Amino acid sequence: MRSRKGQTAMEYLMTYGWAIIIVIIVGLVMWRLGVFKPSAPKTSTGFDTFNVGTNFRIGSDGSATVIVINADRQGRTIVMNEANVSSGTCTGDSGAKGGGDNWTLACTGVPSGARGNPYTGVAVDISYTVEGLTYLESGTLTGKYE
Repeated sequence: MRSRKGQTAMEYLMTYGWAIIIVIIVGLVMWRLGVFKPSAPKTSTGFDTFNVGTNFRIGSDGSATVIVINADRQGRTIVMNEANVSSGTCTGDSGAKGGGDNWTLACTGVPSGARGNPYTGVAVDISYTVEGLTYLESGTLTGKYE
């Protein structure tokens, strides 16, 4: 009788063991294909006077394009002095813009990465003047390299 119990246990392990091995192999293949890789949603945080939303692109070549909207709650005219994305410098629209108007910034020297890889916490610093006073606003961008 004892040998019968051992044989039953071994048959059970052999039958279901193959199924477990197949599930593990399929799981590994799916993992290597990136099925379980979480996506990085495109977000901007930390901005108050400006609205960036999802109006930005950071390329795998170290370039960035950011559209900044004047979202001043009092609707004042803002003069953008300078903008930097991470360690890069930006050029583009400058000067005075009213409420709801936007600036398009083209930036170079931004940290790069492989296309499709996520990035988080890319710093954006904007120096601007309102009614003769100069301010600095900072925010961060999160998304995937394009």
